[in-house]
Amino acid sequence: MPNAVHAWFGKAARFPKQSTSDLRWLKNAYVIFGIGTLLLSLIWFPGWQTAAWVVVTIGWFYQSALARKEIRRREAETALSD
Repeated sequence: MPNAVHAWFGKAARFPKQSTSDLRWLKNAYVIFGIGTLLLSLIWFPGWQTAAWVVVTIGWFYQSALARKEIRRREAETALSD
């Protein structure tokens, strides 16, 4: 099950049309959104809603990791072609 979920998110979060500079911006934005949602969940929703917000936060951090992975892949391709 975790592998299927990972594969689904991997397919849904491809960045083929984004430039590398846009990906760097997105990566940073995803981290900021993740930290923001985590802080909001801890301050405003100190109950069962915290779990839902933590899931959203993990999603933002996962998107950031995927963007970072794509940036590294592109940099490796560029280094090999030079």
